[in-house]
Amino acid sequence: MERIMVRGLELFAYHGCNPEERRDGQMFLLDLELRFHAIAACRSDDLADTVNYAKALKAAAAAFLNPPCNLIEHAAWRTAQAVLAQFPQVEQITVRVHKPDAPIQLPAEDILFEITCDRGERS
Repeated sequence: MERIMVRGLELFAYHGCNPEERRDGQMFLLDLELRFHAIAACRSDDLADTVNYAKALKAAAAAFLNPPCNLIEHAAWRTAQAVLAQFPQVEQITVRVHKPDAPIQLPAEDILFEITCDRGERS
């Protein structure tokens, strides 16, 4: 299987368990890996034979942004499920949600959660 990867999609959202996170929001970064069979696109050079990543990113962003979630785990899962539902050629998706400004009061470069969902395991 081939894949399209996007790194560092910047989205401002209101996810978190703390009141200030829900009130003020913060920047999140998403990495997406869409796995699918792309040999037809490789041969044809036709957009119809691949996953339109611009549309997939719009679907991922819409799912990630609303409604706000307490947990980045839920936001990542919801994002993965939305892409699988809207793009039948995607067999597997990995979503990484980076929360660089997590309120942990310890020095850390990044906090992130990663989930991989297969088409056959949707639930």
